[in-house]
Amino acid sequence: MVRKLSLPVLLLIVVFTAAGCKFFAASLFPSYLTQISAFIDLSEEMDGFIGSAGEDFDCSLYVLKNSSDQEYIFVKIHVFSPDKKKVIILDNSLKVQKELEDPDLAELHMVDVNGDFIIGYVRFSQVDLTSTNLAINPYRKGFSDGANNYVMWIDSGSPDQLQYRQYDSAWIAGPTYSPWIGTGVFSLENSGYSTARNEVALFLNRQGDDFSQVVLIPAAAFGALTQPIISSYPVFPVESADNRNYNYINDGIVVNTNDNVAKLYGFDGKVRAEFPFDDDHRQIQAYDGEGEYYYHLDIRDRRLYKCTTWW
Repeated sequence: MVRKLSLPVLLLIVVFTAAGCKFFAASLFPSYLTQISAFIDLSEEMDGFIGSAGEDFDCSLYVLKNSSDQEYIFVKIHVFSPDKKKVIILDNSLKVQKELEDPDLAELHMVDVNGDFIIGYVRFSQVDLTSTNLAINPYRKGFSDGANNYVMWIDSGSPDQLQYRQYDSAWIAGPTYSPWIGTGVFSLENSGYSTARNEVALFLNRQGDDFSQVVLIPAAAFGALTQPIISSYPVFPVESADNRNYNYINDGIVVNTNDNVAKLYGFDGKVRAEFPFDDDHRQIQAYDGEGEYYYHLDIRDRRLYKCTTWW
């Protein structure tokens, strides 16, 4: 059971950790302490899988909603040696619902046309989280516009083109497109999709730039994108970050920078708010689409927190 605690109780637990209890508070006075509404210790789910890897592993954190507007949190663990991957799925009350090990739980993460969850090439049913494997490349980005599924990538051989393939609701492959992005060598750091705006955000980094570019594209345009992409759609620069640290939400774009500061950019490209986080790369955050909550994973201490947003 996840305990939702008032601030005075949280402050007490910071000082007096309850021995043997599964849920407990953060290390002393982190910046997000007053925002915590629920939290869970995932040591039991993580430690046995990580084993003797020490810090030779990494984690990713995704927040996805199915077609019934039910929110799930996906904690993905990648141990580098021996190479293996695992996902822990929790509901938004932070109750663990499922765990699965699979070597291709890779970077693709999205909700498909049917409302099912895609992590790598694994599809989790939105009804009961049962899993099946799809014949798709798990090392790409993707989204669904409610009618089709799209999987996107940039090839090293054509670094100025956005490649994307259309799939139907049964994940049967359709046409592949390759519109010109613009002049330069690009990487697709991340992508996001807003159901409310029916819009896709591409997070692009051009070689030689010390910033990333956010391109906002109507989902309906993916039948045939206008070229060059970088000058045909609204675009604005944001501070560069690790590729997992870009979030597209209804309030704007959240970037967790390499300086441990989270910044909320409006859709006009201006910074609306910012918030410092206290630690290093061993902590990551992911935001719900409505911008009401974010989830904070302390990788070192194996703790996942649900927090109200800081703006």
